[in-house]
Amino acid sequence: MAALAGCSGVATQPAPTPSPSATATSAADQASVEQITLAAADLKPLTTPASAWTVVDEGALPVSAAAQPGCLTHVPKFTAAYGREFSYGLNAAGLEQGHGEIIVEAAQSAADITLAQTEVATTTYQACYETDQIRGYLGGHAGVTMTGATTRQLETVSIGVPDVTMTFTTPFKFQNQAKVDYTVVSWTSYDRYRVVSWVQTCCGRPKIGDVSVDLLVMSQRMQAAATRQVQ
Repeated sequence: MAALAGCSGVATQPAPTPSPSATATSAADQASVEQITLAAADLKPLTTPASAWTVVDEGALPVSAAAQPGCLTHVPKFTAAYGREFSYGLNAAGLEQGHGEIIVEAAQSAADITLAQTEVATTTYQACYETDQIRGYLGGHAGVTMTGATTRQLETVSIGVPDVTMTFTTPFKFQNQAKVDYTVVSWTSYDRYRVVSWVQTCCGRPKIGDVSVDLLVMSQRMQAAATRQVQ
């Protein structure tokens, strides 16, 4: 997860460019995951503030279990993966009002994806994600001081596929200015496909209605990909 700039004052640090070497074991699956993800023009602008999304990094991702860091104890045998990172309200100075990322993965079996989706719904996984991906990334930036505990809120969205969407809220200070980091993370899946997406802001809590519009589009694309694979 890259950090916010703009209202937080934390300089943006784009994710490393994914390795282009031998990332996918299935060319057909790689094509599908790239069709499932969203372009900047597809993303719904946040209600507040009103601005636009820009792609700042993208590419195929390694599919080996060793290249899948995180809190999952059951890592599916992936056949393809693609990541796309976005900045919201990016200006000429490199400051932004929000940040986000979409990672789409395909696995060898739907059963593997089901196990992973079941695991992300557990408090054990969510606590690990909070420590590693939320507090770990935010607290690792120079000038940032964590000032309180992170809270988690399970959100309700209706997108027609298995979904876990959660808002993580973390108070912090940057250069002695009190801030609040809001990160909405969604884990969605269908058949052999899985999407992990997040939106991070510090200028106001993202509206779940804004996020759910994008999740619905990707859920429909996952279902279409699963239909194509059996034809």
